[in-house]
Parts: sequence; structure tokens; C-alpha cells
Amino acid sequence: MPAIEDKFKHCQTNLMTVPDDGFPITPNDNADFPELIREIWVGNAGNLTVVMKSGVELTFENVPSGYMFQGRFRGVKETGTDATSLVGLV
Repeated sequence: MPAIEDKFKHCQTNLMTVPDDGFPITPNDNADFPELIREIWVGNAGNLTVVMKSGVELTFENVPSGYMFQGRFRGVKETGTDATSLVGLV
């Protein structure tokens, strides 16, 4: 991709700043993400089973479409997840 001007390149990234990277999420019972993420975009409603930074697994039921789920996540489990069109934001 060609270079693009970034007027904020000298600003420090932290949990209060907007995400600047992301990737589509494929739920997987056997693998974590390549890096911790801080938000999950839920495109289509359903249940979402996440693995928190600590390793704790939590299931959130009936997460609505278009919901931006905030936290520190290391993965999304296939078992217990039927929400789709998930995007991880870093």
C-alpha cells in the first residue's frame, strides 16, 4: 500500500486511544490471537465466548448486531460462539 500522511504518528497509543489495526476473527477452540486485542466488533448477533487476557473464559449471551465489545481479549472460542462477522481491533 502507498504511504499515507499520519498527523498523529507521534502520539502514544494506549487503551484510551482509538484502535489503529484489526483483523477478521475466526473463532477457534485451540489457538489464541497473534496479539491481544481491545475490542471485538459483532456483525451478526449471537452468543460470544471469549478468552480474557487472564485466560478466563466467559460466555456473553445475546450480544446484539453492531455491538463494539470492549476488553482485553486473547481469543474467541468456537464452542459457545454463534455470533458471526467478528472483527478484532487492536
